[in-house]
Amino acid sequence: METPRGIFGLKHFFNTALESKIGLCHGTTFICSRIHVLVSREQTTHPLTDEKIAFILAKEGIDVARRTVAKYREALNIPPAFQRKREKNLECFVSSTGP
Repeated sequence: METPRGIFGLKHFFNTALESKIGLCHGTTFICSRIHVLVSREQTTHPLTDEKIAFILAKEGIDVARRTVAKYREALNIPPAFQRKREKNLECFVSSTGP
């Protein structure tokens, strides 16, 4: 679709939804925001893996696969758990050996 702000695919204008076990529909925007909140509140020494995030969301009634969590996490430009841990360890090392 061509708009005054540029050309966009039609799927840009629609939000897909996943149905939970109890019949509620959760849009991808909501799920992405939950993933962002969970990662922002994680312990930096023990970052949440995609599997753990999927487990937490399942406990909240949002049934998503680990691969789906990974896809949404990547779309949010959030690195995987091992990389977040490595970056945090590097920050701690640099700050402890500072000037």
